[in-house]
Amino acid sequence: MAFYTTAICLLGHMTHLALESQLSVISLAPLFGTSYIEVYRPLIVPTLFAFALFGFLWKRVISSISMWLQIATVAYSSIGILLSRQVGSISGELLGPWYGPFAVEAIAFYPIVIGTASIMAGVLNSKAAKSPINSSASGTRIALISLAAARLFIILEGRVLGRILGPIVFSKYPSAWSAMRKIQATNLAATFAVAMLSSPRKIILPIMVALAAMQLSDYSSLSLAASNNVLGSTVSVSGYLSVVSVPSKSLLVLRNDHSLLGGEYISPPPQIADQLPPNSEWAPEPIFAAFVMQESIRLVTPPPVGANYKNNVLIIGLGIGTAATAMINHNVSTDVVEFDFEVVRFAVEHFQFPIDRARVTICDARKHMRSLVQQAIEGGIREYDYIIHDIFTGGVVSPRLFTSEMWQDTRRIMAPDGVLVVNFGGDLDSSVSRAMIRTLIQEFRETGGNCRAFRELPKPENLAPGDSDMANVVLFCRKREGGPVKFRGPVEEDYLKSLVRYQALIVKNEIELPIYLRDSEELPENMNEIRIINDSNVHRFGRQAAEGAAKHWELMNEVLDWRIWANW
Repeated sequence: MAFYTTAICLLGHMTHLALESQLSVISLAPLFGTSYIEVYRPLIVPTLFAFALFGFLWKRVISSISMWLQIATVAYSSIGILLSRQVGSISGELLGPWYGPFAVEAIAFYPIVIGTASIMAGVLNSKAAKSPINSSASGTRIALISLAAARLFIILEGRVLGRILGPIVFSKYPSAWSAMRKIQATNLAATFAVAMLSSPRKIILPIMVALAAMQLSDYSSLSLAASNNVLGSTVSVSGYLSVVSVPSKSLLVLRNDHSLLGGEYISPPPQIADQLPPNSEWAPEPIFAAFVMQESIRLVTPPPVGANYKNNVLIIGLGIGTAATAMINHNVSTDVVEFDFEVVRFAVEHFQFPIDRARVTICDARKHMRSLVQQAIEGGIREYDYIIHDIFTGGVVSPRLFTSEMWQDTRRIMAPDGVLVVNFGGDLDSSVSRAMIRTLIQEFRETGGNCRAFRELPKPENLAPGDSDMANVVLFCRKREGGPVKFRGPVEEDYLKSLVRYQALIVKNEIELPIYLRDSEELPENMNEIRIINDSNVHRFGRQAAEGAAKHWELMNEVLDWRIWANW
């Protein structure tokens, strides 16, 4: 019985640490994006835990000493999220997306890791003291125990809790912050119960300290929440989502971690307000021209024609629904596949996406494309004249959605005269961006098609060697053979009475694509790299994608003031 009690106690503390770790990740992403989380954190946290556990086991920390560390750890963890939020709002502006989150966790989370290791070491050493065999455990055995515990922590955090918190727990609460507090309260209560298995008489003090600290944390969070303009928020499968009003810039935006999925000018922005006629009506306008540029897919000439023409579009990635709403208003039959239900909910509730006039599927894009291809194989084919691919989550473009296999599936469900438009943002000089563009172009050349690419804004003239060339890029690809992609001139109906569309519907700032298709020996030295992204090598782009997210983080801080990002 004692063995099971010990095992339950150890597993309980480990689960507490894994849950605190997940909450720390969730609180970091809105401030810093995913760069540190994807690259360094998976190495730092398990390593710190293993070394701390090894040290406490080696020093024979026993339960009487561990008890005081347990008091400090439980109390500290009850205010960890608040500390992360407060310290992050300062360190982010000073230290950036790589060192900022490290500084936050050094203060708000790493002490919890060390404290939990001390508690577990106290339990193990107390049991070992009663056994002559175990009390003489060698350094090798202690090291193996520490490594096994770190491995179990990785499994609990990533494979268990990581798949539960977003899809299941957070979807039940309308407020991300209240959800995190409720989860932490339940977590701490469970930890108290587990701790009572080993020291029931000594657990009263940490309960009182932790509950008092939690109350302090709740009151502080209320004062923070009252000062921002968050109209709705949640944590979902895509991360932290919120709808934020920015009155100083006349903006309403949909935020995903430290990035924007879209937004509108809900009133005339200050820079053009004095240019409008008196008493003129204002309709919400998209804030990014790239979203409007996607609509130029309808202007590709000659348009899809023939017996298979259905005047339909598949949109992969909804955002706030800018492109989808426009296609609906042009009477194009519209299907949407979106990974996150909460994105759809916010688009409907705050950005007037007409969901009753579209078919929306909540699914991973790759799975949905495979399903459509399978339907085509079985004879129930649904070909699309237009496909709009716009997938950008939390500041990261996922390479797995730009592989050759993805584009092969895309071609299979396109009508013979079909047109694809792909929107992505990133550093055009990075290896991952070059590989994405190259893969897309070559896949469409396989069927005799052709592509053209356009930037949202002109390339800066003062870029120095080594500087990042961050840009929103829109690529147009035609499935069939027929020379370069061409566009007809827009007519009045195409503009939908929108000022932004008058400016951006005619695509410009074309990118020269031939350099992406040269053989490796003809490329500059820094372009001797993986040429084509496929499912077998996509994992090799993780670090590059994270570096791109860090550059995007800097760009987003130019779009909105840091104080807005810090209020979440």
